Amino acid sequence: MKSSTTFCRLILLSSCLLAVTGWQSSNQVQAVDTSVIPIAQQNMIRGQTLQLNGKTYPAAWIQWREGNSSRIALADTSAARLLGLELLSNNKPTIQPVSWFNLGNKSVLNLPAQIINNYRYLDITDILKATNWQISTQSNILVLNSPVATIQDVTVNEQLDRREIIVKLDKPTPFRLSQNPQQAAVILDSDVSSAITRRFSPNPEISAPLTKEDELQLSDDNFPGDITPREKPTLVVKKAENQSKLLIDLPPGNGAKVKTKNNHLLIEILPNPLSHKKIIWQPGITWHQRYIDISPTSFPSHLSGDRHSYLFPVVWLEVDLKSPAISLQPITSNRYSMTGTQPLLTMARENGVVAAINGGFFNRNNKLPLGVIRRANRWLSGAILNRGVIAWNQQGDISINRLTIQESILTGNGMRLPLAYLNSGYIQAGIARYSLAWGNAYIPLSDKETIVTVENETVTKKVFAPQAGSSQFPIPSQGYLLVIRGNQDYGRDFLVGQKVKLETRPLPQNLTNYPYMIGAGPLLVKNSQIILNPEAEKFSAAFQRQYASRSAIGINQTGKLIIVALHNRPGGKGANLPELAQVMLKLGAIEALNLDGGSSTSLYLGGELLDRSPVTAAPVHNGIGLFIRQ
Repeated sequence: MKSSTTFCRLILLSSCLLAVTGWQSSNQVQAVDTSVIPIAQQNMIRGQTLQLNGKTYPAAWIQWREGNSSRIALADTSAARLLGLELLSNNKPTIQPVSWFNLGNKSVLNLPAQIINNYRYLDITDILKATNWQISTQSNILVLNSPVATIQDVTVNEQLDRREIIVKLDKPTPFRLSQNPQQAAVILDSDVSSAITRRFSPNPEISAPLTKEDELQLSDDNFPGDITPREKPTLVVKKAENQSKLLIDLPPGNGAKVKTKNNHLLIEILPNPLSHKKIIWQPGITWHQRYIDISPTSFPSHLSGDRHSYLFPVVWLEVDLKSPAISLQPITSNRYSMTGTQPLLTMARENGVVAAINGGFFNRNNKLPLGVIRRANRWLSGAILNRGVIAWNQQGDISINRLTIQESILTGNGMRLPLAYLNSGYIQAGIARYSLAWGNAYIPLSDKETIVTVENETVTKKVFAPQAGSSQFPIPSQGYLLVIRGNQDYGRDFLVGQKVKLETRPLPQNLTNYPYMIGAGPLLVKNSQIILNPEAEKFSAAFQRQYASRSAIGINQTGKLIIVALHNRPGGKGANLPELAQVMLKLGAIEALNLDGGSSTSLYLGGELLDRSPVTAAPVHNGIGLFIRQ
């Protein structure tokens, strides 16, 4: 079966790609003939919402006319998460091999793919037609209804190091996988008999029900070392609202991996569930995921069984910032002030990025940043504790180094007073400065603060704030606030009407040439050597000992940016900082920086998270966003 598909290409001269493709039974990508055909943008309908079998999900889609019929395309990562399409490795961005229930007795279908704005759309029309789906649109909502499928049987195969659950269906149907370290949920749009649900009924003593309708809740992503593996983890099958739900208790350090074959769903429970893939997503952006081995070159034979302790599941993007179509910017959860957090998934969608990773540290209680955020030469948040930053410009030049901002105020009486911090949620004794980049107002962060208002280099007001959070102080558009904490003697040096002069000097000074920065730390790699020194960046001993999920960013030998998310090793914990540095070296980094990690670790591409189930990712304050230049 062959189809001719026209895609509107908004970012390249509003032209269209005509792709002719077909079913095939190997993993080799079939050659595609292409030609450019003009098409009016008015012929395209687009939206951001998918209604799938009565349930609503955020997902980007487009519909357009081709001859007497219409075509439907869905964002690739959303098609994978919501429909269950397995995205396979490719060798060109305009073709995406997928696997889904061996439609037409073929193992691989090559779908035409096209980047439009922030999404890579896959033409799924032939899949929908082959399985007799009903298709309609309502305003900006794409409505898809698949024929009602039925689970005919569920069987469990137990082996020494793995467990396989086989779900036999009467026809293909959409499915979704969500998991945290303790439990996996596979949700199918299908019916299931009471005989099957009774056979796999819940045991309330050892199997907790889902607390959210479709997915699992946020859970600590570190290895639960106090849990003893059960010989036979429980499987529960439930029926609810036109769906069937399989709830699977996971042994510690294990995860679920789902594949389809004919009308069967194959769910494997194993310590290494990550599928290896390399997807050329668009020119300048490549999506990788695989296990990275950092085991010693010489590994004692009697310890060969422990080699998995040196394997880490890593998902990363390789980005060519020299590409004229790509730009990089810090993104934040609140466009109007520095207060706030939200999931990276939400932040990325609201900021209109094509890709993103969580950024620097922040205080989860007051939701304020703890490190550098610089955007278009504005210090939204200043440096703390000489910690590491990544700095860049829009020409694709990048620098990773430690940064200190030295500021001082020269008062009218000749005193030069040091300023401790700029636009920061890091609270210490001394004088801090807050500019309009912080927001329209400042709310005291500690008790007994003195607030000095400076406008046009003149002190215009001085107020004592006895209690944290007691009131708001407007930040002048032509000035700033000085906040005195701890040593109130400084307050005597500022008199209303007095002239003052601000002096600012970032160190090293060459970093001021970069208009964009995100700070985190510690530094991991410099000149292809591990230079890890957490003490130099004032990280606590407890932080240095942590094993956790990790986010990192670096530059490789070809000058490309690598954006990395790493999670727990098979059967064990996440990485410590030395292990993360070794992983970055294995990925070819010549410079690398640790970002905020743990439950903050999140990597986003084209509408979805790549590295974890969305509800297991904690809200974050800021991130690093990748934009497509229009």
